[in-house]
Amino acid sequence: MYPDNRVIKTKERVKKSLLTLLNQKNFNDITIMDIVKLAKINRGTFYNHYKNKEQLLNEIVDEIMADLIHSYRSPYQSNKKLKISDISPSTVKLFDHVYKNYTFYSSIVNSDMLPTFQHRLCLELCRLALYDVRISNPKINSNLYASYTAFATGGMLIEWVRGGFKYSPDYMAKQLVEILNISPNQIMVER
Repeated sequence: MYPDNRVIKTKERVKKSLLTLLNQKNFNDITIMDIVKLAKINRGTFYNHYKNKEQLLNEIVDEIMADLIHSYRSPYQSNKKLKISDISPSTVKLFDHVYKNYTFYSSIVNSDMLPTFQHRLCLELCRLALYDVRISNPKINSNLYASYTAFATGGMLIEWVRGGFKYSPDYMAKQLVEILNISPNQIMVER
């Protein structure tokens, strides 16, 4: 059964209102009244859909994470096996996902919810690296590799958002592919 269009539109307004408010004040300072006033609905309508503002935020984050996972996997969706060196920047859709969800990422990254969100983001990226990536070097611990790539990629995404999307998604995808393929003898430490 398909959800009622009125329910979909109401929930979209409520989500948009929360994200707008996150640009103005801390999450803990946002009230249900703030949300419903901005969404132009009554409190009863809010409570028909959500138990509290935390449930609302969790629903938004869950939807974003589902799309992020799909975007992350796009370079290798149709391949059983793919070497990192064979990934083309044009197949990297992670930055397109973030840019498409500009309002969400800007609101979260510039709010007091960043630490909580960053933890969730890196956890999801770590799971993807653990489940989807096989390392042929037996000296490398898979868990440590997954953490390393998750925090590096998550950090790159957050800094891009924090910098106001200074670069295009295409540029960011190219940079990620270059970073993934950098050879150790291309890196030099100088003092």
